[in-house]
Amino acid sequence: MEVFLIIVGIVIINFVFLFIAKKQKSNDMHVSTTDDLTFVEHALNVSGYKLTPYGAGVSLMSLSNGFSKEETFSHIALMALSQHAKVAGSDAIELSKVSIRAMSIAENLTKLFRKGLIRSEIYKNDLNAIMAVSTINENQEDWISIVLESNSTSNKDTIALPISAEASLEAINSH
Repeated sequence: MEVFLIIVGIVIINFVFLFIAKKQKSNDMHVSTTDDLTFVEHALNVSGYKLTPYGAGVSLMSLSNGFSKEETFSHIALMALSQHAKVAGSDAIELSKVSIRAMSIAENLTKLFRKGLIRSEIYKNDLNAIMAVSTINENQEDWISIVLESNSTSNKDTIALPISAEASLEAINSH
C-alpha cells in the first residue's frame, strides 16, 4: 500500500510539473508573439504605414505559420504598398508617396536580409514585387493586380494605412 501511495504521489507531482511547464511555455509564446507583432508594427511605421486591426490579424496568422517577424514584415509591407498603389490609381502625387515608401521598405528588407533574418527566396520575391508595384510604368497596374490577387486572404481588407512623414520620423527616432 505504501508503494502504491508513493507511485501515486510521484505521478501527481509529474502532472503538476508538466502543467507548470506547459503554462510557462504558453506564456513565453504569448510574450514572443506580442514582441514579434510589435516589431512588425514598428517596422511598418518606420516605412510610412500604420498596421490596421486586420493587418495585425494577418501578421499573427503569418507568425503562427512559422514565418519570422522579419518575413512577416516583408509580406505585410508588400501588401500595404500594393493596396496603397491600387488606391492611388493614376494620382501622380500619391504614386510618388508609394515610391518613397517602397525605397524605405526595400532598404529595411535589405538590412534584415544581410543579417540573415529573411530567407533568400522570400527576400528576392518580395523585393522584386515591391519594385514592380512601385515603379510608375505601363506594367505597374498588372503587378499590383498580381500581388493582390495572389494574396487573397491578406487582401480581404486594408492591411495598413499610410501615415504622415512626421509620424514615420517619430517611429524612427523612437527606436
